[in-house]
Amino acid sequence: MEAQVHKLREELVSVNSQRKQQLVELGLLREEEKQRAARDHEAAVSKLKAESEKMRLELKKTHAAETELTLEKANSRLKQIEKEYTQKLAKSSQVIAELQGTVSSLREDSSRQQVAAERRLQEVVRKFEDEKQQLIRENERAVKALQEELENRSKQVRSIEKKLQHKELESQEQVLAHMAGSLVDFLQVQGLGDGGRPVSSGMLWPRVAECSGPAARGQPRDLSPAACGRKPCRQLCSPHSRISVSRAGFILNQLNGDSSQHPEQAWGHPEAEGGCSYLGSCSEP
Repeated sequence: MEAQVHKLREELVSVNSQRKQQLVELGLLREEEKQRAARDHEAAVSKLKAESEKMRLELKKTHAAETELTLEKANSRLKQIEKEYTQKLAKSSQVIAELQGTVSSLREDSSRQQVAAERRLQEVVRKFEDEKQQLIRENERAVKALQEELENRSKQVRSIEKKLQHKELESQEQVLAHMAGSLVDFLQVQGLGDGGRPVSSGMLWPRVAECSGPAARGQPRDLSPAACGRKPCRQLCSPHSRISVSRAGFILNQLNGDSSQHPEQAWGHPEAEGGCSYLGSCSEP
């Protein structure tokens, strides 16, 4: 048993030594691999650097060539543009000179036209003023003639109005005379029909007022036959008659023998007298 243990210990020592040796060898191999990898890396980096430097040089040459070509093209284009603008400038200078000449001639023409227009304007203004003064004088003469004609027409109108008033007064006097005769006849008929009793003025007022309408006292009243349809009233209402109430009242007062009272006071009011709405006791159709 001890032999076996001893043997196993020897084997273990041998195995440990082999393992250590293998570890040392592996370390050496790893160091070699590491160094080789470093060398390979350095070689690759150097190669890449060389290639990049070569590429950079090539790109630099290409860029220089392209830059030179671009500069040549730009210079050529600039020369062409300069030439074109020089030609355009010459043309513009020529056009400007022509336009300046045209402007000068136009200014001279405008000045001449302005002077001519001012002269024509002065002539037109002077002619207009002459025509204006002539029209004013003609208008004054026409106004004076119209005023004279208006005065003559006014005198004629006043004369005609006076004649019309005179004729109206004569017509009213004729109507009053006719009314007086009609009233006398009617009063006689009424007086005989009522036992010889004279008719009061209050009985005559309603019918006269009805025939004459509601005008104010002293205004013309209509006593036409169309205004009253009673037979006795037709004796009082003559055709085309226009008579004032004050004059009719005066006639009634004279017929009744009373000249001291006012016509309306002598006649009274129909409601106060108790009379009918027709003349006296007129009831015939």
